[in-house]
Amino acid sequence: MTGLLQLAGRYALHHRARSVILVLCLSLAGALPLTTGALMGRYRSDLEARGASSPILVGPEGNRFDLTLGALYFRDTDLPPLRADLTARVEAELAPVGGGVVVPLHTRSHAQGFPVVGTSPEYYHARRLTPIRGSLPLLVGDALLGARVAAAQGLGVGDVIASDPTKALDIAELVSVELNIVGVLAASGTPDDGAVFVDLKTAWALEGLGHGHADVTGQGALPEGYVLSRTEDQVALSPAFIEERRLTAENLAGFHLHGDADAMPLSAVLVFPANARAGDLMAPEVDDWVGLQAVRPETVVADLLAFVLEIKTLFDRLSAVLVLSTILFAGLVLTLSARLRADEFRTLHAIGCGRRAVWTLLAWEAAGLIALGALVALLWSALTQALLPNLIQTL
Repeated sequence: MTGLLQLAGRYALHHRARSVILVLCLSLAGALPLTTGALMGRYRSDLEARGASSPILVGPEGNRFDLTLGALYFRDTDLPPLRADLTARVEAELAPVGGGVVVPLHTRSHAQGFPVVGTSPEYYHARRLTPIRGSLPLLVGDALLGARVAAAQGLGVGDVIASDPTKALDIAELVSVELNIVGVLAASGTPDDGAVFVDLKTAWALEGLGHGHADVTGQGALPEGYVLSRTEDQVALSPAFIEERRLTAENLAGFHLHGDADAMPLSAVLVFPANARAGDLMAPEVDDWVGLQAVRPETVVADLLAFVLEIKTLFDRLSAVLVLSTILFAGLVLTLSARLRADEFRTLHAIGCGRRAVWTLLAWEAAGLIALGALVALLWSALTQALLPNLIQTL
């Protein structure tokens, strides 16, 4: 038996080109289902975990998938904005049935291509997010970077990050704001790693709904060309004066919103009821409010996964066809090779090897190629999973 195994190995080494081609074909056919299965398993578990950690989501009427992906993964949507006073309305509805935490979300801006999430301090507690450096954003103009944002941009505490232009073609509007980085979050393996977090007033300022001004009350604070008139009580400025692009301690006192704070826009409201009963009683009531819907992200994610798994079933069938065709191809190559080795087999018979020994030799060759193909398939799969980005972060 050992001699046959050695003979099979030497034959495979002698015909290196044929052996390498067969191993590569078998490994690629095996790597495809292994990789898709592993990635889909990780994708499913990450989606389910994110949905389960977000009990109830309140947003504008429309596509519930857009609402869920926009609020949980900070994707751009075409859904209309909500009023900021919705947070208080939901809290009032939740209080009589057990209470809970209501977290506003504003996800309508970006900074260096990353989503800017305006929210309240309760969000970090509910998501169990902790700064690895610095602190949470406490003042208007402060920013807290997700771990992936900090790594990609090479930024840290004390640096600034500029928001992306909101109205690049309108020179009368503020197009960019420099945010003061006050903290960096520890990596969590969630979409929070790829976001920039600010408070709600800062998020509204990025949308052009609020800004700060430098001190213009003193003589010489501005070139006189910007001052239309000056009295003891007020200074009238020219429209040519552009508000501050960076909010600091010096100009923070001059920050103001362009309208009622209760009417400022939100993207969605996350609700963390104190218990399941509170959520069951509150959600139907909020769902009946005009222009609003209350969804359970866990259910929405489950429905989304049902579609994804249907696609995976199709891929599995295609993979099965690919594996079967590769096996048939390998079998054909080995059969033709056996026919070409007729003289070799006659020599083996002449020195006393029976038919069983010949078939054992061929079996060892096939088993060796399959084993190498499986090993390479595992390596292909592991390498692919390591190099491909996290699917959750690419949503």
